[in-house]
Parts: sequence; structure tokens; C-alpha cells
Amino acid sequence: MDTDTDRTIVKNIATIFQARLTKSAVDSALLGGAGAPMLTVFAYKGERWVGAFDWGLIAWGRSEEGQLHSRAETLRANAGNRPLTIRRCVIPMPFFHQRITVDGLGAGTVGKRARVERGDGIFIAAAGIWDEWKSPDGQEVRRTCAIVTTTPNDTMAQIHDRMPVILPAQAWDMWLNPEERSPKAVLSLLQPWSGAPLLITLAEKSKAAPKPPSPQTGDLFGSL
Repeated sequence: MDTDTDRTIVKNIATIFQARLTKSAVDSALLGGAGAPMLTVFAYKGERWVGAFDWGLIAWGRSEEGQLHSRAETLRANAGNRPLTIRRCVIPMPFFHQRITVDGLGAGTVGKRARVERGDGIFIAAAGIWDEWKSPDGQEVRRTCAIVTTTPNDTMAQIHDRMPVILPAQAWDMWLNPEERSPKAVLSLLQPWSGAPLLITLAEKSKAAPKPPSPQTGDLFGSL
């Protein structure tokens, strides 16, 4: 996609989510250009925004390498953590790529890359968590995010033992509402996808994934 098309899609997503656009979202290429940040829908100071966050969560007050994924099971075990209770986001993706680790699609497919998308053509709204990181000297501020994953549904189980939590439209408001701080309520949304069928096709051969990776150019779950 060209830059003008990307920006049109970004604006459409802002309309769908009734969100304002940050400058970072307008300036960034959409969803997975080499080294591009992740398009992210989030709430901040009483308003809903579309921004561009670095993929790889660095939690507030920490300095370790970013966490690309957050398991739903881990979030349940640590239900009071800051990102889950107040800093949740939606990461919209037209599709994602994943390296096949099981042979559910047939002999010879393990190790190949699969493209996963909704069969109805609607974008995937992946659940995410985010936080704001500041460098020790206070000079650098980064917003980073991680995709929440869960056990696979029957379709994803053909290629991998994990899948992103895909939120149906009726769950967006609860997930994005920072005033909803009940762990029980938000954790109830972290289920394998049971909506429109997912379409899995073998991806065309491509060059090695750029760094940093993205779900569209690399593997969503890497070696997990």
C-alpha cells in the first residue's frame, strides 16, 4: 500500500473507533512497514486516540528489553498489574504472518509462513496492553505495547499453539475504558476467537523480517 492509502485507512480506523488521531499515527506508515511502529487505539486523559506505539512493552519504571506478547494466563495470575487495569489498547491488523509449528495444514508445511486474516474481510482487532517508558535521565519518552495471546481456536491450532486475543466489536468499549478496572470483567474478554472464520493461507516467500519486527512482516509469535 502507498502512503496516501495507509493514511486513509488510519483515518477510517479513527472513525470506526470514534478516536482522535495523534501526529505519530498520521505520520507513520500503516501496520508493519520495515521498522514501523504499531498502529494502536488507546484511551488517555478521558479521550480515545489512535497512535503509533513501539511493539515491545517496557513497563513503567523498568528498562529491560520490550515484551512483544503478554499471555492471558499470566495476566490472570497477576490481575492487579498496571497495564491490565488501566492501560489497555486495541491493535488493528488487516492480517498477520506466523511461522507454522504444527502440521495441521499437511505434511511439509512446518517452518513455512502462514498468513492469517478474517474470512469476512474485516480487520483483526487484537487486544493489547501498553505503557509509557521514560529513560533514566528523563530525556526520552516512549509508548510501547504488547499483544495479548491465548490458546488457539480450532483454526489456529492447525499452525500454532497460541493466537492473539481478537476482540469482537461489542467488547471494544469495555477493553478500552480505563475506568473499567475490574480484573474479572476485562479478563473475561481474553478468550480464543469464536467469531467469523479465520482464513489461513501459505504466505509468499519474502526476505527476512526487518528489525524491529511487526506482525505483518515477521512472525507474530516468533519462536513461542
